[in-house]
Amino acid sequence: MLPGIIGTARTHRRILLYLLALITASLLPGLTLGIGYTVGAALLGGCYLALALWARAKASSHAAAVLFHYSLAYLALIFVVGAVTAVVLG
Repeated sequence: MLPGIIGTARTHRRILLYLLALITASLLPGLTLGIGYTVGAALLGGCYLALALWARAKASSHAAAVLFHYSLAYLALIFVVGAVTAVVLG
């Protein structure tokens, strides 16, 4: 996102829109992996959404950095949830 080019408000709006699409897409594997994956993905997505709303309200570079770092952790954790669920379902 480039807040210097399109402005902070539009950047935060796009972050929220893309995040809602990401959460929706991350819930789709729950159709085959089951309720364990769905609950894990929903919890991770809910935390991500809450953090994005907090970053929007805070509007600071520190909040943006925290959101960025959580996005990296989210990617790793969503794969862990999927892998653990797949192993448990075996």
